[in-house]
Amino acid sequence: LAILFTLYARFVQPKIDHVFQRRRWDLARAFEKFTDELVHLRKPEELSEHILETVRSVFYVQEFSLLLAKDETSAFESVKSFPERKRLRFERSHPFVSWLESNDTLVFKEYLDVDPKYESVKEAAREYFDQVDALVCVPLVLSQRLLGIINVGAKANLKRLDTAEINFLSDLQKTAAIALSNSLRSIAMQESLRRWNVELEKKVEERTSELKETQAQLIQAEKLASIGTLAGGIAHEI
Repeated sequence: LAILFTLYARFVQPKIDHVFQRRRWDLARAFEKFTDELVHLRKPEELSEHILETVRSVFYVQEFSLLLAKDETSAFESVKSFPERKRLRFERSHPFVSWLESNDTLVFKEYLDVDPKYESVKEAAREYFDQVDALVCVPLVLSQRLLGIINVGAKANLKRLDTAEINFLSDLQKTAAIALSNSLRSIAMQESLRRWNVELEKKVEERTSELKETQAQLIQAEKLASIGTLAGGIAHEI
């Protein structure tokens, strides 16, 4: 009995758990793959493609999109969507967008009418969901700053998201926000460095021009001094 129990615990039970929790294992592997590939991505376009490809492959959704803002003041525009549609644009002053930045939580369209926390933005949120054709909204917030919004539509099998899938989206939300923040910060630093180099070159050119002008003035002064010395010598001889 001890031998049979040992064999069961080591070989049979893990396979049974794997069968009944296969979806959980698949989500864990998908998230691990997602984080591993983030290391090699630097540009926002590459990150956007990777994020949405992960969402598509994991949830088999029919509609999804990603909205990003270039900086802290610009509006949110769609950088990638499926199927391709007209470009989406939402100002930061949009009530639901402002609410997302303040609350930083997953929003499900089906809960808009039943959850009292959406009461103040219910109409604006419903309008937003209709425009992006989504059922779930995933805000990407870091340090109380909204960087982007992932919009996830219905699954191909029309089933609701289960607990494991919601947890996956929550983990994806945090990791994607950090990756996007690092990417945007890197771009901002590169842009600042480029502007600094331009200003430095401009100052060098201005300083070089001033030095050339000063050198020309010195040469002219030396010529005048030489002429004065020559004139003085001639006057003395006369």
